[in-house]
Amino acid sequence: AVMRLTSVNYNGAVGTLTAPQNYTNGSIITESLMNPTNNPIIVTYNFDVSANGCSNAGPFTTTVTVKPSPVFTITNAASQVCEGTQTNITLNTPTFGGQVRLDAVNYNGATGTLTAGQLFTDGQKITEVLVNPTNLPITATYTFSVSANSCSNPVQQQTTVTITRSPTVSVPADYTICEPISIPLTGTIGASAVSGLWSIISGTGTLSATNVSGTTVTANYTVGATDIGNTITLRLTTNDPDGPGPCSPVFDDINIKINRAARITAGIDLAQCRDQASITLQGAITYAPNGVSWSGGTGS
Repeated sequence: AVMRLTSVNYNGAVGTLTAPQNYTNGSIITESLMNPTNNPIIVTYNFDVSANGCSNAGPFTTTVTVKPSPVFTITNAASQVCEGTQTNITLNTPTFGGQVRLDAVNYNGATGTLTAGQLFTDGQKITEVLVNPTNLPITATYTFSVSANSCSNPVQQQTTVTITRSPTVSVPADYTICEPISIPLTGTIGASAVSGLWSIISGTGTLSATNVSGTTVTANYTVGATDIGNTITLRLTTNDPDGPGPCSPVFDDINIKINRAARITAGIDLAQCRDQASITLQGAITYAPNGVSWSGGTGS
């Protein structure tokens, strides 16, 4: 008996056979089929048979479903995040029935919410909030693979997210001071901040260079003439902890009210005869908004 391949409909798949072709008993068709699409394709083979001059009307048909090799993509819209900000990883697989699997996640000391083995369908996002318990950036690595319709793709893909702690800064509470020549400034930085800078927001004085020692940031403000009787504002700003990344410098302001000091003179020293009943005092007031009073001696 001879079986003849009368036609083959690849239906968009790619194969190697052309009709007609003859096969004898026990022959095997072992061609490799390729599916260039994202959906299953059904390939149809049509045969007839003949033997000893006799033929069977046929046709005889068999089909092979060619499943696509699954593919996927990762879109990481936030490869750098500030602690407390959500990740933004989108997983896409155009393959029919495709599922993206989280094969591994290495938080590298950070804290997250995912575990290996979780499955994601086309378009799903990973929006977990990552916690960085250190003062240095930490990079978390996610590893994925894809499968669909019992077919898997052995090629893994990875994406990373770097987590930076937001910097912190603090200065003392606002206060009032009496006409100093200069004002020492002290503030504190923390978390991812490694430096800070004092600056003048309002005030006509001058500021010394900023000094950073560990988490303490100091400077000295020399009071300007027109600062007297007014409130000055000084600011301590941290460095940008991740450059072009999402974390920004932070600052804290201190307001210092500078009151004018009272200024008076009692006049020159006097010498007076003892038989004079009273002494005329000749003091002068430069600034004493709440008044002045004489004191001393045993008289009245």
